[in-house]
Amino acid sequence: MHPMSFIKLSKQHKQELLDIAEQTLYYALESGRYITLTHRDFSVPLRIRGASFVTLYSQSQLRGCIGSLHPARPLLEDVAHNAYAAGFRDPRFDPITAAEFHDIQIEISILSPLQPISFASERELLEQIQPNTDGLLIQHGARKATFLPQVWESFPLKQDFLAQLKTKAGLNGADCESMSCYRYTVDSFSTGAEF
Repeated sequence: MHPMSFIKLSKQHKQELLDIAEQTLYYALESGRYITLTHRDFSVPLRIRGASFVTLYSQSQLRGCIGSLHPARPLLEDVAHNAYAAGFRDPRFDPITAAEFHDIQIEISILSPLQPISFASERELLEQIQPNTDGLLIQHGARKATFLPQVWESFPLKQDFLAQLKTKAGLNGADCESMSCYRYTVDSFSTGAEF
């Protein structure tokens, strides 16, 4: 286990966050606006600053994914903000429509704090990454990109995982030694699944 701490969330808290994400999407489709949340209406752990990613699927296909890497706002606001952005602001997709709303599956990933990785070579970096456990953030100057741990399902080999992440960041030819790298873990849960 990495020495990474999560906000401790019960099943009830996770359901509250899924409800917030769903209500955010529904409200935006109905009103065309971002929802306003009253913090005191929610459990205390959801008011603690946290970092999250919200991923939307439609018929098992990715439909939007937006997230935060640093805990800059209360978790309930972070989830609402990222749900709205995943539904309506992900540049890879058209905004979701009312017609598809009921088929949307929501997955929320709560991130642990980022942990810097010290390494002297790409081989050393790869040795420290744990497949199916670690998310990875790479950064070089203004360019950066991350893959959540769920992406290991698509790229199970460490070399492929890193190569695809470098491509995503526009750092294809960059040496790993010139990059800053961070790992993190996630607590993920989704609509329609036991957690």
